[in-house]
Amino acid sequence: FNILIYACLKTENHYRADHWFNEMIARGISPTIESYTTLIATKAKCGMHTKAMRIARTLLDGNDSQPLKLSKEDERRIIEVVLAGLAYLGYSGLARKWFQMFDDRGLTKSAYSYGMLLKAIATAGLESEDHAKTSKASSSPVPADLRDASEILDEAIKAKIKPMSEGLVAMMDAYSFRGDVRECLKLFNLMREISEDQGRLH
Repeated sequence: FNILIYACLKTENHYRADHWFNEMIARGISPTIESYTTLIATKAKCGMHTKAMRIARTLLDGNDSQPLKLSKEDERRIIEVVLAGLAYLGYSGLARKWFQMFDDRGLTKSAYSYGMLLKAIATAGLESEDHAKTSKASSSPVPADLRDASEILDEAIKAKIKPMSEGLVAMMDAYSFRGDVRECLKLFNLMREISEDQGRLH
């Protein structure tokens, strides 16, 4: 059933994901953490972030009727899946709130979580600039404020965490859109450094 739900994620079909998830329960099979995170990811990717967050919140808050007992690693995975969905949609405000949950719940932030938050902020900024450029009400683009993203990146580096390249690429796109070559080069060099480190590890 998890494979079937994952297929729904790849085809962005949240209706079928619901169907297979409910079919699993109807057959007396308890959903696993993979079942839930894949369902959450499918909802988010289909633009149903509110439902995705509701499912995640129910899991994180927990109750006596919930058979699934979460470990700290499970909690981290759930938050990261929501973050990835919000990053995909460019919902930076919500992404920041979910990122704060790592501290609130005493969870370790990862390269993936930092990368998704950076992507959410950069994507939101890029979309706002694109809207400003195409809007008849504005004669000049409103530059995206990427200072927060830069501060978050600095925080990650100080913690000796190198964010996933997906977030850095999104930042490069936003800076490139603004014509900021200097920041693009800084990010490019950081990505090259990360690639070299990964090469040494493997």
